[in-house]
Amino acid sequence: MRARALARRCPEGSFTVLGDLAQATGPWIRDDWTELTDHLASTVVGVETLSIGYRVPGEVLELASRLLPLISPGLTAPRSVRVGAGAPTVHLDEAEPAEDRALSIARADVEAGMTTAVVVPDLAYDWLLPAYREVDDSIGDGRSGDFGQPLTIVPASLVKGLEFDSVVVLNPTELARATTDGQRLLYVAMTRCTQVLRLVDDDQLPEGLDHLVPPRPAIEGNDASPQHDDRAIEVSVQLTAAADADPLLELIALLDEDDRRLVADLVRRLVQGGIRDTLF
Repeated sequence: MRARALARRCPEGSFTVLGDLAQATGPWIRDDWTELTDHLASTVVGVETLSIGYRVPGEVLELASRLLPLISPGLTAPRSVRVGAGAPTVHLDEAEPAEDRALSIARADVEAGMTTAVVVPDLAYDWLLPAYREVDDSIGDGRSGDFGQPLTIVPASLVKGLEFDSVVVLNPTELARATTDGQRLLYVAMTRCTQVLRLVDDDQLPEGLDHLVPPRPAIEGNDASPQHDDRAIEVSVQLTAAADADPLLELIALLDEDDRRLVADLVRRLVQGGIRDTLF
């Protein structure tokens, strides 16, 4: 309707329309420009693809582009000529809450002189902002437009159009699965940085990024050669060392790796409601 309204007001003129179909979110997602241009003019429409970026570092854009086949398979992956401050980093750890790690990583980037945003799933924003401010009361409230601080927390649905030196995406797996356009929101979040990108989750990453997850040990009885998971080994050592101090840890230490992961998932669900009050 808006396109038709514009066309009526400019019957003899021309339009130059710019946009990124991969970042289209909400109820009016377009997968092809003709879905819009058909309503703008009856004459021949030319579509030019801008394939070179200058704002997002090349390594970040290359990683984010792995989501394009899931978002809109017809889009051509862009490339960037910008060199950032380092390759994207992935931080997976079941032993420590992802919320804690995301804040620590973000504050380290601020200390390095970078404007930084922690992009979070919308449903976590209301409790996470006050929890973070108990640690650092200067953190900006991105939902209210407070971007004057070195560190800002922003809900994923409102990060489009913004840019920061460093972007820390908290729980990208949850973000990608939260809504029907969650993968698009994740793509938008990942492409908000001008220097570095951090992905922080528990032990998994969403489709398109799951190649970054370290392989887990082979299941017992499998003929394949076991592949070591350093995170799992570290947790196992910690549990064994602490077994004498806690009977529960002693029992957990007796479990194999798959069973320990199952226990971790069950405990995480039990404390999910209480973690808001005991985050730090």
